[in-house]
Amino acid sequence: MLEQRLRTLVDPFMNRMGRRAALLGARADSVSWAAFGCMVAAAALIAFGWSWLGLLPLAAAGFLGGLDGAVARATIGTDRGAFLNDSLNVAGPALAVLGFGIQAPAAHGLAAAALLTAWGVWSAATLAYDLHAARRAADRAGFRGEADPWPVRRLERWSVYAALGLLCLLPGVFPWLAGLLAFALFAATVARFNEGLERL
Repeated sequence: MLEQRLRTLVDPFMNRMGRRAALLGARADSVSWAAFGCMVAAAALIAFGWSWLGLLPLAAAGFLGGLDGAVARATIGTDRGAFLNDSLNVAGPALAVLGFGIQAPAAHGLAAAALLTAWGVWSAATLAYDLHAARRAADRAGFRGEADPWPVRRLERWSVYAALGLLCLLPGVFPWLAGLLAFALFAATVARFNEGLERL
């Protein structure tokens, strides 16, 4: 997938940055919180109608969101850190979408509500599947939670930030793009649900 190709280009740089940050005393959890703080700042700017300015903390959040994993690899990664990172990765974009809804309730409110609902349902379905797939893997050797790939197995981080960046540049298209994203998320949820019924 595209993310794998991007990672072959970006990961060496991020790993170097992670090692340097770790040598300076940075902790992966702190970087995750910093990335979330940037997303909160972006959401606030969007809510006040300064979407273009929201691009700056959004870009910083994207960079820090990649750096926290590199710092974890350079130190000692923990399940606690992975849990924190995954949780904040869901919460941050949700706040940004909420910001668009607050910015123009009449124009964006319904689309924001639909997108937040789709985002929450998809996140819950993915969490439930991964949880039970991990348990099945422990109970039965050879089970792979990640079965044959399907087009929308997981939302790649770059696509989430790219969509939010586009919305910051063109907030007027929010209802249309949010509707499209909500449809894609609901389709992904149905595919995940069917996969869970067939494999678990």
